[in-house]
Amino acid sequence: MFESIKNKNGKEFVDTAYQYMVILLDLQGIAPEQIIGVNKKWFSGGFDPLQNTIKYSERLSKEDIINLIAHELTHCKQTATILRTEGLGAMEYAKALAENVTRNDVKFFQGRFSSFYLRGELEQAKYHGYEERFLQEFIDMDTRKFLSMIESNFAHILELPKIKANSPEGIKALEYLAGQRNYEFIPIIGGDEYKNNVLEKEAYEIGDTIEKLYREFCA
Repeated sequence: MFESIKNKNGKEFVDTAYQYMVILLDLQGIAPEQIIGVNKKWFSGGFDPLQNTIKYSERLSKEDIINLIAHELTHCKQTATILRTEGLGAMEYAKALAENVTRNDVKFFQGRFSSFYLRGELEQAKYHGYEERFLQEFIDMDTRKFLSMIESNFAHILELPKIKANSPEGIKALEYLAGQRNYEFIPIIGGDEYKNNVLEKEAYEIGDTIEKLYREFCA
């Protein structure tokens, strides 16, 4: 892989590295067909767990791009493992995402709960003892919305052979699902809780390893 991208630059470098990394991580037929370049400040890249897309900053160095591709493809693989595992699938994944969004909205007063009205409604719900029911309505609403997106954007993955729930992969899928439910929100990205999440810990390890190998090859 490294030999094939050694003398490439720009989009050709990114696209070639991406295609080889898909093969390396055994994600043929699972990963998005291409990686999308974005030219924005304060953005490095990411995997969208609802749209099934991977984006990268065109401002990154080659080493950082290699790391990011491996990192985000690892998230793609984690998601596919959840979706393919018996007893989990699209519904449980959608529910975990919805619970995470609501939990972080409340914790950081982001998104909808940043509005004065909904923040007041939440405080009233807490005061009168129906906070759990109040928040569950938002979780249920998001779950329905997310499920529709997942079923559409991950249709090809949902059709793949199922993973046995009691297999090593299936057991790992449960850990991934818990990690998705407990993700810290972006405002404190880079914090210990974020980096120690099972999803991020694995992705950082793989990204850093691939980058190290690339640096050694190019030395």
